[in-house]
Amino acid sequence: MKNYREILNENRAWVEEIFKKVEAKMSRVTLRSRDKLADGVDADGVHIGQSDMTYEDARRLLGPDKIIGLSVESFEDIEAANALDVDYIGISPVYGTPTKTDTAEPFGLEGLRKAVEMSVHPTVAIGGMNASTIGEVMAAGTDGVAVVSAICSAENIPKATSELRMIVDSYARMSWSKEVWKKSASAHLPSDSTVNCFEALSPDTTKSLMLRLEAISELNNEILSTNTYFLWGNESSKELASIDIAKVDVNIMHKPTIQVVLTNTSDTPAMMIRLNLCGDDGEQILPVKYSDNYFHLLPGERKTININWKPFDARGTNPQLKISGYNVKEFVF
Repeated sequence: MKNYREILNENRAWVEEIFKKVEAKMSRVTLRSRDKLADGVDADGVHIGQSDMTYEDARRLLGPDKIIGLSVESFEDIEAANALDVDYIGISPVYGTPTKTDTAEPFGLEGLRKAVEMSVHPTVAIGGMNASTIGEVMAAGTDGVAVVSAICSAENIPKATSELRMIVDSYARMSWSKEVWKKSASAHLPSDSTVNCFEALSPDTTKSLMLRLEAISELNNEILSTNTYFLWGNESSKELASIDIAKVDVNIMHKPTIQVVLTNTSDTPAMMIRLNLCGDDGEQILPVKYSDNYFHLLPGERKTININWKPFDARGTNPQLKISGYNVKEFVF
């Protein structure tokens, strides 16, 4: 039986060549291989199966900073994995797969949904998926997918990879608009006071959530104030860093002042929208009263902003309104 040094020496050349090819296109690389091989080529991590070495041994050998994923083949495996500090679990197989013939009974879609609900870790679906089934797999709630045949057996590998990525990303974007938690409470708020209304907790601490907090008058149901917070899960702020550009429609009505109606027509939140009234010389007009400024728009949400200023403060210039945001293209009117 070969030891790990022989395996490493035999495979080092092709592994290092693969790393050179994917380095510019991938931020994370994990090897489905022996831990010593992954450690020797400085991979970002390893994926271990139920018949491989234990998670504890892999973590001890690789240290605290490497990514370690663990395959689970049953609900009992998931319960056991919940007690481990793995970075993710691979739910395998979802469907029967021609790549491996020694796999456990497939989970199927219903089993996948149950597995996702059971797991305290991020989940990756593995086994038997292709472009026609990945959509339903993502809709079952998994965080990602891992495929072999769907890419490696394709006639055009770059095209197949791009198509699969588009499907996965479309479901990731859709998840932003899904309401997963809601709570309300009545409270009397005297001026200059703080009242503890309720504790806002995510039902799933492994995933990140956008939390919208609205103060609503019980007299006329008017929204008095809106605040937005982020509860980061295991992936920290990666979701915000990779959020898509949102499409915001802008309708401006000129009265003695300006009224702006903004509508988020995309399936992605429009983040950190800011309005800024400037003269045509580029200098900011001050003071200006905005009915609201620096806010977020959820998918499908509409907001009306009233802007008031004194003509004297425009310094004889023509006012221009700039609208920008974190993932919103700048408008100038």
